[in-house]
Amino acid sequence: MEMKELPMAARIVYLSWSATEIAGGIKIAFPHIKALQEAGIDAVIAAPGAETPAWFETIASIIDVSQAVAGDDILVFPKNHYGMLQAFMLQHY
Repeated sequence: MEMKELPMAARIVYLSWSATEIAGGIKIAFPHIKALQEAGIDAVIAAPGAETPAWFETIASIIDVSQAVAGDDILVFPKNHYGMLQAFMLQHY
């Protein structure tokens, strides 16, 4: 499988359930973002209200879902949140 390089201006945006909800996928997404940032990649979590989780510590960047689309953003949707994908498609397409 050939790897393609990301455009330099691309930002990776993980769309997430509210980070105040306790769920394993949320807890995994934050370290992913931190690792991407440490590798010099512009990456953020986008969650409703941009609230940081109170149930674990993180230094990963978080923004409100309404700020999730800009320019060449690469969006990562949670597989179990069809409603978020549907709302995104209706709003942007």
